Amino acid sequence: LSAGASRVALRFYLEAYSRQPREPLVSLCLALTSLNLVMSRKTPNRHTLAMHAFSFLHRYAETRSQEQRQEVDYNLARAYHSLGIYHLAVTNYWKVLNEAGSRADRGLQREA
Repeated sequence: LSAGASRVALRFYLEAYSRQPREPLVSLCLALTSLNLVMSRKTPNRHTLAMHAFSFLHRYAETRSQEQRQEVDYNLARAYHSLGIYHLAVTNYWKVLNEAGSRADRGLQREA
């Protein structure tokens, strides 16, 4: 998405969030759209926007069930990775790789 399209999308996601604040997909979309805007050098207050993005990511993590923990850890790792916060990305990638359980997703382990 371009920065202009991301701003439009952000408005729609904020509207959806105001209607359904406990919907994990809306929080994830808000976080990813915010991170996309952070990557644009023309965006003012990039640090504040990054904080908002991670706030929505952690909200997403809280609203996902424990069975989807591997997915949450992978999405957190990708977000940290995209901003160059590698020590936190590696920690979450290892969580994905070490996820034990009957429902471990091999696709996410392969990606991590």
